[in-house]
Amino acid sequence: MTDNLQYIMKHELVANMVRTDILAGKLKVGEKLPPDSDLAERFGVNKRTVARGMASLVKEGLLSRATKRGTVVISDHVRLGRRSNAVCIIAVNRGHFYEELARSINKRLFAAGLYPVWIDWEIYVEAQLKPGNTLILQALENIVHDRPYGFIIDADRFMPFGFIKEHLAEMGRLVYFFHYLHNERLPGSYCQIDFRRNGWNLAEYFAGKGHRRMAFFTKEQPLRGAGYDLSPHELVVLGMEDYCEHFGLFFDRQTTDRFFNGELPVKILAELKERGELPTVVATHSDAFCVRELLPVCASLGIRVPEDLSVLGYMNTPWATEVKPQLSSVDCNAEALASESVRLLLEPELQKVTVEPVIVERNSILDLKSAVEKRNTP
Repeated sequence: MTDNLQYIMKHELVANMVRTDILAGKLKVGEKLPPDSDLAERFGVNKRTVARGMASLVKEGLLSRATKRGTVVISDHVRLGRRSNAVCIIAVNRGHFYEELARSINKRLFAAGLYPVWIDWEIYVEAQLKPGNTLILQALENIVHDRPYGFIIDADRFMPFGFIKEHLAEMGRLVYFFHYLHNERLPGSYCQIDFRRNGWNLAEYFAGKGHRRMAFFTKEQPLRGAGYDLSPHELVVLGMEDYCEHFGLFFDRQTTDRFFNGELPVKILAELKERGELPTVVATHSDAFCVRELLPVCASLGIRVPEDLSVLGYMNTPWATEVKPQLSSVDCNAEALASESVRLLLEPELQKVTVEPVIVERNSILDLKSAVEKRNTP
């Protein structure tokens, strides 16, 4: 029994590695694979094991095998066969932005004759609070067993990366949307925001209002650990730095890092005010952070918004309009993310698209240029 289990695992391992190379584009359509004897030596197995692995890829429609012609890649898409019309979405679905995103995704999937299956929010939160727990993996195994049409995945740091990599052929069509925080790119389509470019655009917007001294305030900690790319907030910071360096403006990286390192906003702002070193404008990671923490701290220290400090929120949630002054905020365009993600799910070719956030102007950003022009007008 043990020997047979090991044998099965080996032939599946061979199939998984070759399948991954095909789906990732390392093996092209029309390309001929080495003889089974060479593959057996490469993978450290016997030729019979290789043959079984290749046979499973023939059934999936990826390979063709003939005695004289050998083994040839005939497709870079796994044949769907009989699949359900379920689409699994792995993402947080609570909070203003994600609720809007969920409504829009659901509407578009229903219109396409598909039905959404959301991983329960509590299970997702459990995965975040206790990394390594099995709840989300159990849920995914049940869904994959029913052969879904595909998955739409917000690939943040808690995405079950290993599970997805091991089950590529079983998961149907794959779309990664909004975030992708892993260094290794898995096969699939991508619908994302270029957060570094967004940072450049924010700094450009601030400069257009006459601001020459800026920073980024957040309470979110940067990602740590092997295998992760930079977080969206870190990428926004890099984009702002890029712009300021290019055009000779000042980006306060020291203060930004103090926020990243978890220092209390009241301590940081009190010191900056005392030294007369407040930036004139700051971008932040969320509207909620501004309303719950940053604006109350500013009020307690006598820092006026926007007269002393202009503030930009993020995500353009109802929080932004429930305070005075109302917050200008970055809208991540949930409607476009949902529309493009579902479109990519239905397209046969793998694609990568970028959704551009937009700034919704309200009353929390002071236009320094206009103020100077008014003072200079006779």
